[in-house]
Amino acid sequence: MAPAKSSVIVDTDENEMIEDDVNVDDEASDVSENTKKKKSVRLRRARANARLKGCRKLALSAGFTKCGGSGFDVLQPLLSSSDTKKLMRSAPTIFNKGTYLNKDEGQDWQDLALAPLGKKAVVSAQMAMEVEGRDVFSEAVALAYESGKQRIDAAVMESVLRRRRASFDFTSISLPEGVKRFALKQGALHGRPEDVNVDKSIDKLLIGRWKKMKGQLEAEKVEKSEKRKMKAAELAANAEKSSESMKAS
Repeated sequence: MAPAKSSVIVDTDENEMIEDDVNVDDEASDVSENTKKKKSVRLRRARANARLKGCRKLALSAGFTKCGGSGFDVLQPLLSSSDTKKLMRSAPTIFNKGTYLNKDEGQDWQDLALAPLGKKAVVSAQMAMEVEGRDVFSEAVALAYESGKQRIDAAVMESVLRRRRASFDFTSISLPEGVKRFALKQGALHGRPEDVNVDKSIDKLLIGRWKKMKGQLEAEKVEKSEKRKMKAAELAANAEKSSESMKAS
């Protein structure tokens, strides 16, 4: 006898429904992923606009217009006279920690810190800083834009200032000696043992010179105040004499 054939019954409608459900789930997941991506893009743009909003306000207040022109920017100085004085007199006053490698640099900083600053000197320095500062800023922005950078970092400023380095009296290219010695003592930098040693004679010389200069400055201030008091008293005496003479007449 021939063996009986087994018949397999397949429900095609049910399989089609299962496949349709799977396809619907896939489409729903794709839609949710696209929605999440769109939301993240919109959120990122909103954050970027919020960050740039303050920059736009500052740019408009400085005179820059939407078309990219500088507008009335030339009429607004970058630095005030007080800022210029701070920049001209900014100098470290710690001379007992091996801050300076040689006495000449320390003496130059001391002279700069206590130099008298008249109005003419401040105005001249402010004009020079305005021209050089605008040139540096414009070149840094152009270089950052050409490099595809959204911010001006230290590398951009180094590239801009490299050609001006020859005309600098004081630079920040290398670490100050005091900072370097402190880092060597703390183990943040590795070097020779003799690099940690400090020449105490230079520190003593600079400390004595600084105290003498400050003493002279204080003496000059006291002398000027005494002269002002004497002048005020003399003016008061003259005014009293003139009033008495008018009464007598």
